[in-house]
Amino acid sequence: MLFRSPRDAGFDDDCIRLLVSQNAGLYNLQLAELGKLSDVSLSLLHPLTNLTSLDISRAGVIQGMVLTDTAVIDLLKHVGGNLVELVLDRASSLFLP
Repeated sequence: MLFRSPRDAGFDDDCIRLLVSQNAGLYNLQLAELGKLSDVSLSLLHPLTNLTSLDISRAGVIQGMVLTDTAVIDLLKHVGGNLVELVLDRASSLFLP
């Protein structure tokens, strides 16, 4: 199942919780440009172990947040087993100078 998030300020951690609880079999998740994506949001994705593609590019930009290295690495420890494609593109502090 593919899920592409709406570019909507209303899509928050509660929406992510619901998405994960109702769609544990997701294999392609696109959360690009989701302004409210945070480290907590990433932890909510941990049950999605079937993911083969994850896009969290430009996440948190609208709210001025940057995902931490620790949160991204922890996410990969949980969902990285089947992951073929990971799009970060300035989503984490890995890209800060």
